[in-house]
Amino acid sequence: MPRDKPPPPVPASLASSFDLNAMHTFVVIAREKSVSAAAAALRLQKSTVSRQLDKLEETLNARLVQRSARGVSLTEAGDVFLRACTRVVCAADDAMAGVESLTKQTRGHLKVTAPILFGEAFLPSILIDFLHEHEDITVSVELTNRPVRLVEEDVDVAITIGPPSDESLVARKLRTLDPVCCASPRYLAKHGTPPSPRDLAEHECVVWGTRPGEGTWRFRGPDGPYTVLVRGRLSSESAEIQKAAALRGLGIALLPSFVVREEIERGTLRHLFASEVIPVGPLYIAYPSSRHLASKVRVFVDHVVARVQSTG
Repeated sequence: MPRDKPPPPVPASLASSFDLNAMHTFVVIAREKSVSAAAAALRLQKSTVSRQLDKLEETLNARLVQRSARGVSLTEAGDVFLRACTRVVCAADDAMAGVESLTKQTRGHLKVTAPILFGEAFLPSILIDFLHEHEDITVSVELTNRPVRLVEEDVDVAITIGPPSDESLVARKLRTLDPVCCASPRYLAKHGTPPSPRDLAEHECVVWGTRPGEGTWRFRGPDGPYTVLVRGRLSSESAEIQKAAALRGLGIALLPSFVVREEIERGTLRHLFASEVIPVGPLYIAYPSSRHLASKVRVFVDHVVARVQSTG
């Protein structure tokens, strides 16, 4: 079946008939891929959501979704309209949040999630300073490496490695994660310094993850990127455990620069293959764009961005 053509530009007389709530509902339908699921997320009757969708299609004179027993999928017209709706809804949220930040006190509870690695190494000082500055805000933190559904789990802010997969979220890039391959002088004196990254396969390494003693590290060489299979007796998702193991001479570790910066400067860990390690995905801070952005969220996001980006 041929897909519907994108709707023409909406004249001002037609645009004035659009209901912002209906546009928000359409964004949620597209995200949930189901009218029923959208109704549940919005705490509305399914019939109400269906009527709003029907009204939008009638106004545009175009089919926005294809319905099936498995849910809904966007038509070509729906895909075009979704992008426009998202911009409008976000602009409305920003306008409301801007007014709120001027007229309401910054207070309430924040639920924050972050990867274990970042949370252990970087988040403590950020949180403590933030709470000292904002005495009317409380914070609960979950450190997890699993994907988090912010809206469904009532999370206010999430820090993620790589951009979030949910396009309805606002995501701000914080920094690139630059891994450092490092080992203690004690380990290198005993086992020798590997001449190249490929020689890491013959060394004891401290491995990231929960799989027993095995991982792959990525490097760049004259012929392009390549991976090295590394092994070791210790594997962990805790950056602090990995760093402690490296400092005590248990093996060579691959850790973000902000985790081992002081140890590299003091010489208690030595930097290996500085120009050959491939950076990991960027770090982002994300929050739902479809909900009213409270001033507590805005000030926390701004605080995190300022702190992370000011740290080399």
